[in-house]
Amino acid sequence: MRHCADTWGLCNCRPYSLLILRWCQSVELGPQCDTVWVLTNATLIDCVQPTPRPRSSVAIGDDGRIREIASEGRSIDAGNAAVIDLKGAYLMPGLWDVHIHPDYLTLADMPLADQVALFGNRLMSSLTDSGIIGFRCAGTHSFMDVAWKRAFDSGLFIGPRLYACGHFLTTTGGHFLTSGHALECDGPYGFVKAIREQIKNGVDHIKLNLSGGIMGPAWDRHWQSFLLEDELIAAFEICRQREFKVMAHATNPHAVKQALRLGATAPARELDVRTNGRWGSRTDFGCCLARAKC
Repeated sequence: MRHCADTWGLCNCRPYSLLILRWCQSVELGPQCDTVWVLTNATLIDCVQPTPRPRSSVAIGDDGRIREIASEGRSIDAGNAAVIDLKGAYLMPGLWDVHIHPDYLTLADMPLADQVALFGNRLMSSLTDSGIIGFRCAGTHSFMDVAWKRAFDSGLFIGPRLYACGHFLTTTGGHFLTSGHALECDGPYGFVKAIREQIKNGVDHIKLNLSGGIMGPAWDRHWQSFLLEDELIAAFEICRQREFKVMAHATNPHAVKQALRLGATAPARELDVRTNGRWGSRTDFGCCLARAKC
C-alpha cells in the first residue's frame, strides 16, 4: 500500500474539490487488471443515488476502469495499489457535453490553422479544467472535429472523446449561416452528396438542419421548416443505408415529428414540441429542451 495524498493535486485552490474519472459500467476484470489506485474517503456522486455517498472508496484497475466501489466507510483491500485520500472531496463520473460548436469564426475572421489550434485548446482545457471527458459536435467547418478526434485517439494529445459530425448541413437560405460552420445543400442529391462527403472525411454522425432558429436573419425563423419532403427522405435514407445516426436541429412541432418519423436519434433544440405522446414511446432523446409538450 502506497499513500499518495497529494498525487492528483486535489484542488487546494478551490472551495471544494471535484475529481473527475472515466466512469464505466461494472465489468468482470481478469487477473491482468490489477488495482493500481484506491481512492478513499470520497463523497461519491454515482448518478444512481439521488444524494452523494460519503466515506466511499473506489478501486481503479490498470486499464483505467472502475473495479470496485465501497461506501459507508467500508474499505477496499488495496494490496500494492497507490492509496489516494480524497479527504471528503467529491468524486463523480466524467461529464459529456452533447451539443457543441467551435467558436463562430469564418476563415475571413481567423486563419484556419489558428482556428484548429484554438478549438483543440478549448477541448483539452475542458477536460483538465472542467472534467468533461466527451463531446458530441453539432457542426464544425473544415472537419476540425475529425482532426482533433484523430489526434486524441492517436495518443499524441491528451483530450476528451470526440463524436464528430463535420459540417452543419442546411439549405440555401437556411439556419446557422453566419457561424461559418454551415454547408448549404439543395435537392435530394445535393444532400446525399454532402452527406457522403462528410462520411468520406471521417465523421461519426450527421447533423441535419430541419428548421430555423431564434437569432438569425429575418428569413431564419424557428417556426419554419426548411427541407422539402424529398430532400428529407433522401438525406435520412442515405444515412440509414450507410448506418450513420442523425442529429437533427428541429425547433417546431412539424420538424420534430419529421425527425422522429424518419429516424433521427437525437433531435436538438426543440423549442415548442407537441408530439401527442410519441416522444415518450421512443428511445430517442433531445437536448436543449425548453417548453416541451407531449
